Amino acid sequence: MSTRSSSSEDRLLPSDSSVDGSPVSTPYDDGSDDYFEEGYSLKPQKRPSTLHQRLVDARERLPLGLASGLAILAVSTALHVFFGMFSTVHLFLAGCMVLVVNLFTSIGSSASRCRSEGAKPLLRAVSSCLLLAVIFLACTHHSPSRQARLTLPPVQSNGSYFIAANLYNSESLFPAFSDSLLRLSDMLGHSNVYVSIYESNSKDSTKDKLAELAGLLERQAIPHTIRSDNDGIKVAKNNQIGATQAHIQYLADVRNIALAPLDKGLRSVGGRPFSHVVWLNDVFWRPESVLELLATNGGEFDQACGLDFIPLGFYDTWVTRDAEGTRLKPLWPYFERPADIDSLRAGQPIPVRSCWNGMTAFRADLFVPQSNATQAGTAAVAAKATPEQQPNTTTSPTSPLRFHTFPKCVVSECLLASYDIHLRTAPTPARIFVNPRAIATYDWPSSLLYDSILRTRLLDPWVVLWQDFVSHRLFGWMSEVGRKTDKCSVYLEAGWTSSDQSSR
Repeated sequence: MSTRSSSSEDRLLPSDSSVDGSPVSTPYDDGSDDYFEEGYSLKPQKRPSTLHQRLVDARERLPLGLASGLAILAVSTALHVFFGMFSTVHLFLAGCMVLVVNLFTSIGSSASRCRSEGAKPLLRAVSSCLLLAVIFLACTHHSPSRQARLTLPPVQSNGSYFIAANLYNSESLFPAFSDSLLRLSDMLGHSNVYVSIYESNSKDSTKDKLAELAGLLERQAIPHTIRSDNDGIKVAKNNQIGATQAHIQYLADVRNIALAPLDKGLRSVGGRPFSHVVWLNDVFWRPESVLELLATNGGEFDQACGLDFIPLGFYDTWVTRDAEGTRLKPLWPYFERPADIDSLRAGQPIPVRSCWNGMTAFRADLFVPQSNATQAGTAAVAAKATPEQQPNTTTSPTSPLRFHTFPKCVVSECLLASYDIHLRTAPTPARIFVNPRAIATYDWPSSLLYDSILRTRLLDPWVVLWQDFVSHRLFGWMSEVGRKTDKCSVYLEAGWTSSDQSSR
């Protein structure tokens, strides 16, 4: 009996058939385990979801409007925390950010459907691209009424400038302060600038930062005096005039120390007499703002100031007085007179009685002694001022302006600098202006907001619809509670040379 060989016949059988030809079930295997289940089921396994996938799935399940609203709320909350206050401008910025994300998403989605659905998705993608381009241009272009100039007018291009500053615990300003000062020196010319900075009693690394700045100025051959004291003048603790008045006297003293090179006989730099004295507080600032100050009113001014900001809004309400002697308020539009508000909107100089606002520029002859003899003290008082209305001064009308206190009332030494100008120019009105194009801030987030973002055309819709119409025209009366009264006006009134300087 012969046995049957299976080698040849078995090789002829299909792999999915039995010996008798009936089909045999075999598992499908493509090299992965996704479709491999017990019993040879073709049911796919669930993949582990990532955070990104969960967010995408959540967005697809939510209506577009609701998803965008939640995103705007989340982004605006983050902006509120970053800038240190609540503001509708943060909601507007958050809306712009979410719109940009939605536009990119729309472009990607429309591009993937162009082949199957024709021209309609393509048109949607092109429209989204155009809108993105408009937003980009709005972010990179400044509004004409808020743009600071980049060059000086010809009438100011040949000037020479004494730049003075006082710093205390100011390490957070660096390196921005040094960078701005060096850039300003480049714009004005190294031989046209003299820098004088006084610092005392700082507890942080301000002294080290100033030492580094002195090295940079030295290497670039920029004339300068930078003085740091560990045991410099301090606020008197047992002063009979009171703690606040003692503090003002201290501030006046440290400002006068920054002017010491003038008292020691410095009259010019680069062979040219000083044309202007520029004062800087411990602020974030850009050199373009100083150029804007120097160009105020075509360069025809006694004093020109910028606007200084903290997160809430305008800061120096204690010093600034409008042309009628009214204090400013922190919230926009800051001023009370309609003519001043119109000038603010247009970015035009606003005549005021007094100002400082973080940065200010003066005619140099107000501070530079008219003779070589060292003269101390402050400006003289006009003859019409009574003894009760006179500032604390003992010098003649020809002596240079110096900082001081006011004996009858607590008044900032910065306001008294403007006040002394009125006394010197009487009966001619003093030419003192606030230039809204020049911005200074006391922290970096505020600098980003007020000196960069709010200058762009992207904010124009918010400025027109909310800031100007809703906030000011409809509810401006509510912000008037922030406008404080001037308790010292009765003592200062006789010294102001005009109650209305709008005719200038």
